[in-house]
Amino acid sequence: MVEVVWNNFEDLFPEIKSVIEKSVFVAIDTEFTGLYTTDASQPSLFDDPETRYKKLKKTASQFLISQFGLTAFVQLEEDPNKYIAHAFNFFLYPHSFGPIDCRFLSQASSLEFLCQHNFDFNKFIYSGVPYLNEDQATLLCKYHQNGDLYTSFQSQTLRIIDENIVDSCANLEEWLLSAQDGDEIELRPGSCQAQYLFLEELKRRFTGIKCRVLNQSKLTVTKLPTVNGCKPDVNSDHLSQEQEKTLQAMVGFSRIFHVLTACKKPLVGHNVLTDLMLTYEKFYKPLPESFKDFKLEISKLFPLIYDTKFIAFEMRKNPALSQCNFFDDTNLEKLHAALSSNDAQFFALFAPSIPLDEKCFRYLEEKLSHEAGYDSFLSGFVFLRMAHILAFKSSKRRIEGPVPFSKFLRVLKQFENLVQLSRATVQHVNLSGPDPPSIRPQWLYVSSKLKSKPLVARTLAQEFAAFGSVDVKILDSQHALVAVAQHRKAKDVLQSFRRHKLLNVRPYNSFLDSSELKVACWCCGTALVLSGAAIFLWKSLR
Repeated sequence: MVEVVWNNFEDLFPEIKSVIEKSVFVAIDTEFTGLYTTDASQPSLFDDPETRYKKLKKTASQFLISQFGLTAFVQLEEDPNKYIAHAFNFFLYPHSFGPIDCRFLSQASSLEFLCQHNFDFNKFIYSGVPYLNEDQATLLCKYHQNGDLYTSFQSQTLRIIDENIVDSCANLEEWLLSAQDGDEIELRPGSCQAQYLFLEELKRRFTGIKCRVLNQSKLTVTKLPTVNGCKPDVNSDHLSQEQEKTLQAMVGFSRIFHVLTACKKPLVGHNVLTDLMLTYEKFYKPLPESFKDFKLEISKLFPLIYDTKFIAFEMRKNPALSQCNFFDDTNLEKLHAALSSNDAQFFALFAPSIPLDEKCFRYLEEKLSHEAGYDSFLSGFVFLRMAHILAFKSSKRRIEGPVPFSKFLRVLKQFENLVQLSRATVQHVNLSGPDPPSIRPQWLYVSSKLKSKPLVARTLAQEFAAFGSVDVKILDSQHALVAVAQHRKAKDVLQSFRRHKLLNVRPYNSFLDSSELKVACWCCGTALVLSGAAIFLWKSLR
């Protein structure tokens, strides 16, 4: 794993861009500051794809990506059955800059989860790589070109930034008194915002110097030689170019996103829908209002997406793979352990070799689950191994050597752009076409036998807990809906509650039990009665 933070991002960017361009596919993973904005936004068996998208949209717009994992898998020319995994673990943090000042939520349970997995919050906040989506980048560029950034800073810059600039200018003035022509000093004014302001101050206050921005927090100042006894003026255009470098640094990780969308490499993730939505929101544009529009947009950015969780679920159902137990648990770590075992190696011969790049030594020594870079590597690893097993077992001929990557993509065509949707009316969604029909059991309609005893969601959930995964939706004090995950469990519920003392339970009838339909019928009936009464009165008065 190569750890990428604010101070080394610029140096590593060319290498990251190069391995993405050379790769046959890229795997991603994200860690974030929260899961649900409210209890109502938690996943539910009542969620259709559009409802789930609306819930995840709130998550993506209000929480941050704290870590982004990216692993590029490069196939060796001299050994096509070897895929070198170049893993990168990015700490991300949105920096304030002029009119850009991100506000976000965090969830205590999510932060506790990150703590349990040794997440470094200091690196997240102090060293996180900045990023901008396209709207923010356009706004910043507009302010810079119109000369409005300095005014914006003056009205809202924090006092500590002003103090840093004053100190940097004082240090520079003191150094210039004793510096020789050609001498150079390194200064650290602080954030991108402070650096931009510092360059603006240099335009106004100094002559006879030249600046060079090294990275987002560091620059050098060189004392220029005097000409005919006069100090040369500061080149304003030169300083403006250095300011543009600072603005470019603010785009930060979004440049990696632009490389990914330009290369159009197959994108792999595990239970990847939330990762995709967060990636779209933070580095591209605000999420579209409808799921249909999101699917159209994400397909343009990434034409080939694979969800290893969905592939594992489907392979578990494959009759040709009934002899193996590699897919019994679709947890990412469990999948990796099963597919890297000796049993898996012998189950399908000529399995691809997937060594980590030598710079990723940390992942060779430790299992760092829920570190985004490590999880992105695991996702790509299980993707390759599952593709190999599927190619091996689906081949009509005996395979006598390594399987080319092109054949992996052919056997995986049935899984293209199909993404797992846990705990919903459908088990997956199709990012490049219509979603599948629901195969969940019919909802159950529950009514109370005692009007004096109102229904309570938590109490009902406890009543039905013995029947596996269920969700409860209260309609009113006397009626509720229950969604059950499996058909067999739904039958068991109906059988068990046949003679229940307090509850009536039967299959839900969308025509008879819909509250909206009941209201509509009541309104229509009332209207008919009133119109009939009006006609009768009119005839009586004639």
